Amino acid sequence: MYAIRLGKWGCRHGAAALICAALALAACSSSRETFDFSPDVLARGNIHGAAIAVQEPGASAIIDTNRFVIRGDGGDLAFLADAQWSDTVPKLVQGRLIDLLMARGVNAVRPGEGAAAFRLSTELRRFEIDSGRETAIVEIVARVTSEKDGARVSERVFLGEAPAPHTLGPEAARAYEAALDAAANRLASWLRRGR
Repeated sequence: MYAIRLGKWGCRHGAAALICAALALAACSSSRETFDFSPDVLARGNIHGAAIAVQEPGASAIIDTNRFVIRGDGGDLAFLADAQWSDTVPKLVQGRLIDLLMARGVNAVRPGEGAAAFRLSTELRRFEIDSGRETAIVEIVARVTSEKDGARVSERVFLGEAPAPHTLGPEAARAYEAALDAAANRLASWLRRGR
C-alpha cells in the first residue's frame, strides 16, 4: 500500500474522488434486481382453534438482511450479486408464514392484532441455496408458548427444500419460496394437530 500525501488542493480533489466512488458504489448496489414472494392470493382455509400470534423470526446476521445467501461447494456463505429481497428475510418470512398458516386453517395473526392465546416464535437457522446440491434450504425452529404465562407448549424443527439448479435472481427467488412453503406446510400441519 502506498501513502498518499494531499495538500489543500489535493484534499478537495481527494474528497471529490471519494464522493464519486461512493456514488459509483451506490449505483452498483442499486443494480440488483429486487424480489418478493409471489403475490398469490391464498384462499383462507376453515379457521379453527385459538389465535396464534406469529412473531417476526429471529435470524443470524447473514440471514437478517435483504440479500440472497448462497452456500458454495466448500461450505462458504456468500451473497448473490445480482438479486436482493424487497425487505429483510425475517419480515418477509413472517408475512408469508401468516398467509400460509391462514390458508391451511390455522388462526394466525400478527402480534397486537386481536387477542391471541398462543405465541409462535421462530428462528431461521438456514435460508440459503446450496449451490453444490443445487437445492434451496429453509430450516425453521418453531416454539409455541402461552400468551398468558409464557409457558412453553411445544417446540419443533421444520425443514423445507426445493430444487435450485440456477442461482439467477428469478429462479433463485422461486426456489427460496418453494422451500419456505414446504417448511411452512409442515409447520401448519403440526399446529393443526394441536402441537
